Amino acid sequence: MMIVRATAKVLTAIRQRPDQLPTLPPTGDDWYLHLAWLRARKCLLLTHADTLFSVFIPDIRVHDLRPPGPLLVARIHAALDAADLPTDALGELDPDTVALAKTLDRRVRGVMNDHLYTVEHLLDHHSIGIDPDRPGITAPDTLDLIHRHLRRTINSPTGYTQPIDAIRARLTT
Repeated sequence: MMIVRATAKVLTAIRQRPDQLPTLPPTGDDWYLHLAWLRARKCLLLTHADTLFSVFIPDIRVHDLRPPGPLLVARIHAALDAADLPTDALGELDPDTVALAKTLDRRVRGVMNDHLYTVEHLLDHHSIGIDPDRPGITAPDTLDLIHRHLRRTINSPTGYTQPIDAIRARLTT
């Protein structure tokens, strides 16, 4: 089972009450999902609890998350593939076995906030992904640039290890 720990913003968007979610013990392979507004668009940030590997998903619509499994697993697989990592590097991810749960780890949430600031910085200061006729994140290479930065952002909770290196270390053990 793939556990996705959704923030209150995500749960509100999909009209899921937190008290209706199962109580699941935390694991290092949990994923955390947060919703943010960037460039007047709903975007998701999905982060693996153990490695802090993040996947940024722009221009999301609520119906894309009903059910959440197909979208999230497809985007994780695409991000791992783009990083030249096997799609099972972070465990077996089955879109049919996704279970939503409440967030538990404030450390992961803090890293996610830092990652969102990184994305905002890239968009604001590098003028990438900007279409003057339509606010949003639209340039084809925008996601590649964002994901390259997120894969290589050092994080203190992982001992200042880049997420991509944390995954590679998991693969060698």
